Amino acid sequence: MAAIDTYDAVVLGSGEAGKSIAWHLGGTGKRVVVVEQRYVGGSCPNIACLPSKNFVHAASIAHTVATSEVLGTRIARNVSMREIQARKRTMVEGLVNTHLNKFATSGCELLMGHGSFIAERTIEVALNGGGTRTSSTSEPSQASRRCSGSPKPLHSRMWNSLTLIPFPSIY
Repeated sequence: MAAIDTYDAVVLGSGEAGKSIAWHLGGTGKRVVVVEQRYVGGSCPNIACLPSKNFVHAASIAHTVATSEVLGTRIARNVSMREIQARKRTMVEGLVNTHLNKFATSGCELLMGHGSFIAERTIEVALNGGGTRTSSTSEPSQASRRCSGSPKPLHSRMWNSLTLIPFPSIY
């Protein structure tokens, strides 16, 4: 069996909750590892909240320009989706770099891969680049002591921003 790395905290996911607790604990000197499968910083800065707001803002400006003649203003009406998408990609790259820097300065280790529980307080990570790492915590955190059992799903299928996007409606 491969060696097991022991941490004060093992965090699954680098989204808002995961990064906040990891950065806090790392900042207090705790040894922390964060396991992220795909989107450093979670879906919000990568594919959800912020990229969509980028497009909405560009569309709002395009609408204002398109309807500006009513106000007596004549402006060339040329929208470049290529440039709008490039602006969005630049924004996302900057946000990912900001997150990577924050993980580094907080002392947290970031593992890119898929984490699965293999025992109590023990996670095996299938690394995106190949291979595996096993990580565990020696003591449960205050938060994990208060939580017992699994959360009950709201529906027969759990939804997130990635599974909802293709559907015109939830119900």
